[in-house]
Amino acid sequence: MKEKGTLRAYELIRSRRKTLALEIAEDGRLLARAPLRLPQRDIDRFVAQKAAWIAGRQAEAAERRRKRAAFVLRPGTAVRFRGRELPLASGGEEGFDGGTLWLPETVWQGGEAAVRAALAGWYRRQAEQELPPLAAQYAERTGWQPASVGITGARTRWGSCSGTNRIHFSWRLLMAPEEAIAYVVVHELAHTVEHHHSPRFWALVASVLPDWQERRGRLRETERLLREEGWLSP
Repeated sequence: MKEKGTLRAYELIRSRRKTLALEIAEDGRLLARAPLRLPQRDIDRFVAQKAAWIAGRQAEAAERRRKRAAFVLRPGTAVRFRGRELPLASGGEEGFDGGTLWLPETVWQGGEAAVRAALAGWYRRQAEQELPPLAAQYAERTGWQPASVGITGARTRWGSCSGTNRIHFSWRLLMAPEEAIAYVVVHELAHTVEHHHSPRFWALVASVLPDWQERRGRLRETERLLREEGWLSP
């Protein structure tokens, strides 16, 4: 950890990289990632020049931590499902009655970790039932056929397409609005034709969803909200 006079404290991480970069960890720590032989004075100077940027990003990280601490899973808390907010309730068997998502009392007795695990299981089962058929609908419409469609617990990616055209979606995708879900499905199907984010790729997406940019915007807003609630990696 480096601290000099009024210079902000930072953690220095040297590697074989070619450029100097600053990063704010989710706990607010300032990380400086630097080339192996970059002089210390150059790093200090760069950190000092970025003081305003650092302060702003650390304030944002603090606000995210505050919101995360304020979000507590308990009966009455709402979770997101296909653009809706479902209140959680305690009692009986696990199930969704069309307006409320019920979890057994024994789950609540296990604390928030147990509640999150139960919810993850419920979302995964819903995703396994709903996302492959949705992908099949768009595949039939476009002719972009994946080798297979599976569900994962990914926390950093909504979906992925392998080099062999195997598509996977995170069960967390069901926490997004309908239009954003469709965007991710079409996005991954388009990768079965064009594996890179080239102009041709985006033209393929636009041929199915002309408003894909607005849909992607909704997805990014969902990402922000779910990070604040602890569902996605920071």
